[in-house]
Amino acid sequence: MSQSNSLPRSDPPPTYVEHEGLKLHSAFQPIISVVHSKIVGHEALIRGRDQNNTPLSPAELFPQLVATLNARQVNETCARLHLDSFVAQKGQGWLFLNFSPDAMPDRAGVVEEFGHWIRHAGLPAHQIVVEIIETRSFDEGLLAEAVSGFRDLGCLVAIDDFGAGESNFERVWRLRPDIVKLDRAMITEAAVNPLVQRILPGIVSLVHEAGALVVMEGIETERQARISVESDVDFVQGFYFSRPHSRYTESTDIRRQFDALADNIRSTHDQQKALDQRFFAGFTGGLEACVSAREDGVGFHDAVAMFLAVSGVQRVYELDSEGYQIGENAESPNHNASDLRFAPCCDGQGANWYRRPYFQRAIRSPGRVQISRPYLSIQDARSCVTMSLAFEYEGILRVLCGDLDYDTAEPPSHREMRESAVMRR
Repeated sequence: MSQSNSLPRSDPPPTYVEHEGLKLHSAFQPIISVVHSKIVGHEALIRGRDQNNTPLSPAELFPQLVATLNARQVNETCARLHLDSFVAQKGQGWLFLNFSPDAMPDRAGVVEEFGHWIRHAGLPAHQIVVEIIETRSFDEGLLAEAVSGFRDLGCLVAIDDFGAGESNFERVWRLRPDIVKLDRAMITEAAVNPLVQRILPGIVSLVHEAGALVVMEGIETERQARISVESDVDFVQGFYFSRPHSRYTESTDIRRQFDALADNIRSTHDQQKALDQRFFAGFTGGLEACVSAREDGVGFHDAVAMFLAVSGVQRVYELDSEGYQIGENAESPNHNASDLRFAPCCDGQGANWYRRPYFQRAIRSPGRVQISRPYLSIQDARSCVTMSLAFEYEGILRVLCGDLDYDTAEPPSHREMRESAVMRR
């Protein structure tokens, strides 16, 4: 069995439990705070060896456990072993313990049984995070009662594998966990799918709005680590930072890893900012030329005709000081907006765009071109970026807006179903 070299040899050995020829022990994987760049807790994982002392993978171990123990007994065996091991090795920070809803006792049972386990181990309840693992077979009422029991004891509650199966927003709203652990499939897909990468910060933001901190688990590469940090998660976990160890360990490499990540992120952002400035420079000049023509009294369609001929421009439209669109869109001849399924939303005449950030920023800073973040246009369900510029026309404030292609994403009529690793679980 491999042992960490981070601790002196005088540290106590791992605690073992014998069961039906299996030799069970705990392994601890660090959970790291992004802002502190340090380990703040460990998830306890069950590991084992057979009667020949051969290590067993979790996929080999669990079938042997459930063959002789019911779900509740598995929970108790693992939890008590993890508690004893963590205390024996003088573990610091949070201890994350997995609990299956299938094996949850009622509220009184949690307070009595689980409370007895932690008192026997000598670990304060506030140091324990109970992870509710994803399962499709459970009693939701019983689960809610059990969660209340853990809170009565003073433990924190986490939802594991968020985004897979029953571990979804409904469970977050119902149980109000302290911590949500995102399913590892999310970061795996975000690293290869730009769409998932773009929506990941929004998912994290929604969980934050629900009052929970976020752990990104399953991080195995530097790219996945960078995407996780940029998505504003609170904690990270995965092989990229540390594999599980049978000995509780404090890594000395965490700060170095996060310093390297920060340098990588800053460098990437600087490069992207320079590319964006070069990309938008031509469009900015074009929109300013349109406004100059409007200020000189040139009609709307004539004023924007040359700008619409520029590759990448989708449409141009004009708003009054209240955000209402004046007239219809001026569409680019190069932009394919012929998907009739979105015909009810194509005509923007009379629409009110006041709530759009690009309008509000423009009226606050007349004469300065504003550039929005990428968003989905309601007019054709394609990603775009909007440039806006407030100006005076015949003594009245107006805002000229131009929608630009954000990426080369396929039009809605060409979209196909994409298999998801989350759905395959």
